[in-house]
Amino acid sequence: MLLVSLTLHVTGGAARTTSSHCGFVITAHVVEGGTQLTCLTSVRGYPAPGATIRSAGTMTFRLKRGTIRARVSVVQRFRANGSSAKQTLTGRITGGTRRYRGARGTISGGGTVVDTATRLSHLRLAYRLVFR
Repeated sequence: MLLVSLTLHVTGGAARTTSSHCGFVITAHVVEGGTQLTCLTSVRGYPAPGATIRSAGTMTFRLKRGTIRARVSVVQRFRANGSSAKQTLTGRITGGTRRYRGARGTISGGGTVVDTATRLSHLRLAYRLVFR
């Protein structure tokens, strides 16, 4: 079985909104080109000193050669300042379009973020996608 992997980086700031089916919709720039769109349908916890937030939802990478969709679980562990957090993400690739049509596999990664009630900033995230 041939395994192919792709590493994507998300840095800088992100836009956070809501929708009728997503508690939070997060849009961020992918360094390699494109956009990351995350729809969190479950969020447990709030940013606070020493807090842990557990979230679940879907993540879509809109890239030059097509889109990649995944179901993800995200854990953010906050430092003593209550806004800086370490993020860990795991999930399953569930499909895609164009070059990634029919894609299946896993996604993992994370990094650091600053998450406050009003914004997400200072993202330094890396995700490894492994296609099967």
